[in-house]
Amino acid sequence: MLLQHLSEPPARFDGSFVERRKTCGQLRCRCARGELHGPYAAVLRCVGGERVSEPVDRSELAAVREWAKADRLWRRQWRELQESEREVRRLLRELRRVAGAEGDAGR
Repeated sequence: MLLQHLSEPPARFDGSFVERRKTCGQLRCRCARGELHGPYAAVLRCVGGERVSEPVDRSELAAVREWAKADRLWRRQWRELQESEREVRRLLRELRRVAGAEGDAGR
């Protein structure tokens, strides 16, 4: 019904896009004072039950960001559409119930 009107999903983004800042562990480094290194971009995935972090090359950063953003947007729209369809189905059931009750009362 309503779900037929959803646009084609983007290519599946399998994982989570993260940008992290890190410390290197050297006592005299600026990161020891709180100025962390980075940001370092990565995609987190679950492979064989274990979480794997795959670094994102700087040349691919903008494309991966947009891909992840498009995937999040599509998933949000999908959930909203599913919720709307559930509500429409609930209202139709209620309408049929009320119409049936009114039809029974007129007999």
